[in-house]
Amino acid sequence: MYRFVSTMLDENKEIREYTKFCLRDVLLQQFPDLFSSHFIECLMYFNNVSVSCERDAEIVDPSQRVSLHGSKNEEGRMTIYKFMLSTFDDRLKFTLMAHICTQIICPIMSGKLNYEDPCVFALLKDSLVVMSLKEIKLNMDVGKGPDEEEEPPALVVVIDSTFIQAAAKEMIKETFRKAMIEYVMPALLDLRVFLTEKRSSLRGPLYSIFR
Repeated sequence: MYRFVSTMLDENKEIREYTKFCLRDVLLQQFPDLFSSHFIECLMYFNNVSVSCERDAEIVDPSQRVSLHGSKNEEGRMTIYKFMLSTFDDRLKFTLMAHICTQIICPIMSGKLNYEDPCVFALLKDSLVVMSLKEIKLNMDVGKGPDEEEEPPALVVVIDSTFIQAAAKEMIKETFRKAMIEYVMPALLDLRVFLTEKRSSLRGPLYSIFR
């Protein structure tokens, strides 16, 4: 997968577009969890951080490893992340944010991942930038039901539909707000203290998440 998604950075525009087509319109249709299940691994893989000895052996043959780590490849990594995020609905976006907190941020603060390691530092930076991207912002959209007509037959139906969608949207917004407070914000606030103690340059990317 990693070699395949990296081809969307190819110099040839036709290859880039064909890669996106294959990923979005072919593979993602067959494997809906393709991106959501591997996003954290992509963050770690493209920053040259070991997922685990056993997982690394499963993920890729070392001779076939794609090198996208380092500041010179940051724009390319973000291109891949943004494309993957463009296929996510609100539920997957929130789940990703929670997973970044539990699988990257918390292990760094606990010392399981060494903050002083340049690759881990870059991983944390990418993670914070991803969490501040407009592509990961929740839309709070309420779609139509499967039996809803395209054109409502009467004004009263329009009013009722508008009222119901507004109420549903507010309920969804409140649900996500509570989930963010419970599962995401504690890790980010702890990280703020952690980075402040280290006088880290990553405080800027962290604060961008709160804007």
